[in-house]
Amino acid sequence: MQLLEARFGDEAQGLQEQVRQLNDLGKIDQIINRIYTANSLEEADVVINNNEN
Repeated sequence: MQLLEARFGDEAQGLQEQVRQLNDLGKIDQIINRIYTANSLEEADVVINNNEN
């Protein structure tokens, strides 16, 4: 997911891989929309991990 790298740099690689493993397009769309408003890599992590359930 290029958005994570663009917003948070190379440190986001682990989160990028988590998103790539998702198969539910609805969840991916929700994650993308919420990452736009995440203020930190930690907030992005919470967004991604809360949507994996």
